[in-house]
Amino acid sequence: MNVLVTGSNGFIGTHVCRYLKEKGMYVIGMGRRAEATSKVDEYVCCDMSSDDIFEIPNKVSVKIDAVIHLAADMRKEPYGVEIVVHIAVVCSVCWKCVKRMELKDWLSCQAFR
Repeated sequence: MNVLVTGSNGFIGTHVCRYLKEKGMYVIGMGRRAEATSKVDEYVCCDMSSDDIFEIPNKVSVKIDAVIHLAADMRKEPYGVEIVVHIAVVCSVCWKCVKRMELKDWLSCQAFR
């Protein structure tokens, strides 16, 4: 199975990627950093808040079967309405991407500081 992990460079994402690799899955990591910090088969640098998300299927060498969405806005300042709206928009964009890729599985988790 080919799994895309958003937020693959984060604390949870790094552990999820390692677990998936141990289970023999092909892991595509995605994050804002230019390079992957976790062990993945492929890595896509992408800002979840931009339209780049729709180009992910064109940036990887395999068909994505499942997405584990762990990317989150981890700013330190207090959360207001704008951050809740931002998260809702990101989830909406991700869901549109999921439908476009005809995925088998989708898991979304959000973390707050």
